[in-house]
Parts: sequence; structure tokens; C-alpha cells
Amino acid sequence: MHLIRLKPLVTQLSLGTCSEKHKWMYFVAYQFVILCALVSSDFYSAIDLIEVAVQKAPFQAQFQLGAIVKCLIYLFGYWSCFKLNFGKKGTQFLERFVCLSIPICFRVLVLYLLLSLMKQVAWIYDPLFFSDQVFIITDMLIGFACDLFYFGLIGMCLVEIRSKPETLNQVNK
Repeated sequence: MHLIRLKPLVTQLSLGTCSEKHKWMYFVAYQFVILCALVSSDFYSAIDLIEVAVQKAPFQAQFQLGAIVKCLIYLFGYWSCFKLNFGKKGTQFLERFVCLSIPICFRVLVLYLLLSLMKQVAWIYDPLFFSDQVFIITDMLIGFACDLFYFGLIGMCLVEIRSKPETLNQVNK
């Protein structure tokens, strides 16, 4: 099982040598990552609920717009990745998507931490520049960038899997 390295996993998925046991382990790890993300976001919002509830009210329109954009990114991302896996004629899309998500999540986490660190440094350097609205919009933009990076990497890996001549799901023409 490859938790960090992506190339060997892409090779295994294109050759069909990734065992069912490993696919199951990737699925469990993927669900664990999603669970951690949900719990941490719930924990964060529960801690700041009283404090931030008053501050978020004026920015409700930004949160609604952000939610719509995030939904569109996810819908387009899943649809694009499905199409990159030969669409309806492809095979093993869910297995590949879940397995690739584990090492890619580590890359997205690094990107998120770097962008968040840059935001914090900018805020420390010039706190007057960052109003509440700018801070919230910056957080949303960082989330959008990470989502696009996530789907972009998965799409590139699916294209690489598809382009290998020994791929199991080559479409017979």
C-alpha cells in the first residue's frame, strides 16, 4: 500500500496488479481521512460557535456563494475524472479514484498548510489589511485552490493510467 508515493500506485492501477485487499485498505483509509476532516471542521466550528456566530451573520452571502462554488467544483471534478477514465466505457473508476485519493490527500494537505501559513504571515505582517471579510474570503479561496488541486491531480493520474498501452480498460475500436 502506497500512502505517499503516487507513481507506483498509478502503475499498479494501470496494470491491474493492485490486490482487492489493498483496494479495501485504500477505501478504509480514504473514509478515515474524510471522517477526520469532518470531525475537525465540526470541532473547529463548535469551539468558535458562540464567538463566530455573531461575526458570520454579516457574511452570510459569502458563505452561501462559497458553498455553491464548492458544490460546482465537486460536481465538475467528479464528472471530469469519470470522463478521463473512459466515461461509461471505462472500468474500475471508483477503485482508482479512492486509491489515488490517499496519496493525493497528503499533497493537498501540504498545499493547504503552505497557503494557510502564507495567509497567517501576511496577517501578522499587516493585520489592518485583513478585515473579517478579507480573512473569510481568503479562507474560501484557499479551500477552492485545494479542491481544484485535488481533482486536477486525480485527473492527471487517470490520464496517465489511460495512456499506458498495457492498461486493462483500453477501449476496443
